[in-house]
Amino acid sequence: MATRFKVERKCFIIDQIFVGPREICYDVKVPIREWSVNPQSFRPKYTKGGDVPEAFTDITFPELSEWEHTRYTKVRYKISASLPTGENWLRLSAGNLTGDIFTPDNLESSRVHLVFQNLDALDRGIHQATVVVNAYGVDEHGDLHFIENSPAIDISLTVEGDGGGSGGYGISTGAYTDKDVYNIRYNKSSEALEGEKVITIYNLRSQDFIPYADPPFNLSFIKEEALDPKRLLVTLIPEGINLEVGSYSKAWIFKTRRKWFEGHHINKIVTINLEVIDDSNDFNLTPKNFDFQISKSDVVDIQTGTVTINNPNNLNLSITASPSFLENVQINDNFLTFNTKSSASLNVGNYSGDIIVTAGNVNKKVSVSLQVIPGLQSDFTNKAYYFTLDGEKIIIPKTKSFSAYAKITANMYFKGYGEEHLETQEYVYPFISDSIEYRPGEDVQDFFIRIKDYYQQDGQYQYDLSPVSFLIQEYDADDNLISENRLNNIFFAPGKTPKCFPVFTDFPIRRYYPGSTVSFAHDCIRPNNDIKAVYNLSNYGEGMLEKGKFQVNKIWLYSDNFNEQPADLAGVELIPFPDTGNGVIHIFFENQNLVLDWFSCPNSFQKKFSFTHIFDDSNKTKFGSLETENIIINTGWILREEIELINAIIKSRLCFIVIRRPNEDEDEIITAKPISKKNEIYDTNSSKFNIDLEFNIKTDER
Repeated sequence: MATRFKVERKCFIIDQIFVGPREICYDVKVPIREWSVNPQSFRPKYTKGGDVPEAFTDITFPELSEWEHTRYTKVRYKISASLPTGENWLRLSAGNLTGDIFTPDNLESSRVHLVFQNLDALDRGIHQATVVVNAYGVDEHGDLHFIENSPAIDISLTVEGDGGGSGGYGISTGAYTDKDVYNIRYNKSSEALEGEKVITIYNLRSQDFIPYADPPFNLSFIKEEALDPKRLLVTLIPEGINLEVGSYSKAWIFKTRRKWFEGHHINKIVTINLEVIDDSNDFNLTPKNFDFQISKSDVVDIQTGTVTINNPNNLNLSITASPSFLENVQINDNFLTFNTKSSASLNVGNYSGDIIVTAGNVNKKVSVSLQVIPGLQSDFTNKAYYFTLDGEKIIIPKTKSFSAYAKITANMYFKGYGEEHLETQEYVYPFISDSIEYRPGEDVQDFFIRIKDYYQQDGQYQYDLSPVSFLIQEYDADDNLISENRLNNIFFAPGKTPKCFPVFTDFPIRRYYPGSTVSFAHDCIRPNNDIKAVYNLSNYGEGMLEKGKFQVNKIWLYSDNFNEQPADLAGVELIPFPDTGNGVIHIFFENQNLVLDWFSCPNSFQKKFSFTHIFDDSNKTKFGSLETENIIINTGWILREEIELINAIIKSRLCFIVIRRPNEDEDEIITAKPISKKNEIYDTNSSKFNIDLEFNIKTDER
């Protein structure tokens, strides 16, 4: 089943009478081309001295540049093979492969040749390798950003036998070297030979190998056995070179002392490229370019650089210039070392400059580029608390090109309705693009304590605003920590910001009856004058208003507090309705902020009972019955503005119905679940609205 899509434009021509042909176009989503590797597993066998196996795999690349969620119009694919350290028996080749990069960008497919080489140097047994293709997005600056990798190609090569190969000078059948081409440079002034002057030869018995002829260019050499008895080191030394300044290239042949296989020597050819210079002031710096990136996170981010100095003339070197964003720039022995200043001391932006190393009148430079990127970007900045479903977000930047994922640890504390608990949750998000957008409130919402019983309300107190601390860690694919940030003590309230904030309700115009009970929930951090006025109007008085606490309280008011007159309480308008003459039913329903909101209606209701009877298999013997009880309450006439309030009651998780009949002292409190399925009372031609609300109060009880 397709999981990723692209948008395609489909067009067709219709021929309308009196109008003529007309093109109709529309957009459709179709699956993108996805990864395909065939075959994906190889199990070749090789007997030493025998034929070398061959293998091909066909790779289809996904249409990541067309994907509807892509950020890149160009996608580049790079292939790599992972082999055990010291082994070099697999090479990858393809007609559209340059180095390790497939060309052009946005390639559709390629056939890759798995080239097996140097097999006689391997021990008998099983040798394993893994090949993967990595996809990178190419941004407008040409920089690469990892997107994903292909399914892995698994190769398990079995090597058998003890034989060696045979062949002419140009055939490497029983031995191989660490390279086929060696680049060296000779300075006539200093008589110093630099570059790749050590040749490593691998074979079952490497000490049998000797040069077939003297090395080219009158070079000399020293043979040295390595720690591994199957390796031989041949070190070139500059004795006898007598060449003019210029560039030269020659082959050098190695062979075994004796004939191994069918009367033949085992041979190996390498190429020696020699550059001859004559410079008494010459020295070299390697590498000459550094490109760093650091981020402004809670972990101090510093990058270091090391440059190898080749100073054959023993010149007096000094550092004559260095960029201001670097420090500890110094030369020790044959190394130039430096580090960037910490991310905490640098502003976000791009920096570049050169380290200049001078000897006499010769200057050489090391170029350093540094990008300082932002750390976390957070919407949690200047409020005392936040509502979980308002959508505030944290942007987690990908600070390194090789970053793989972010792990977010949330430590949360909840208290309310007679309970409290700690909760720790971990969330892992991969870097699909250069950043991760995380909305923590959506996760926090799931763990708030919710009321289960009417008497769990502790007087005015409802619940604490919940403090949450986040540890945000960035990791690479090998689970190494790259960066770390913390956001501590962010306070949350459940739901969305209520429409009547600071009162926790969404319904600003409501009617009430004589005998109605009105309740308002609010936070206690900094109650404003409107909240204070409500307390002064109530039976509590402002002295009962708790202040400076990160909690939500509720205040109860009664119809006689308003003298049955219209009232404006902290932005909630109350409209008096006539006495019903039969008392009032109170419906307290859990609203989206997880506090009990209120609604009053005339004291008139019905009850419906349904039964499920339990019989034996023959339907002759009855074992018992299960009873389900529902209550139906008519709202009475409501205001047009209260239609949405009725919807909130129907959607509520839990309600408490409080019924008091005239001349009765105690209320009947019923825990109920709203089960009405429709609200069809809205009518622009009418101003009188009422509806029956149905609640389940008992299910399958014996």
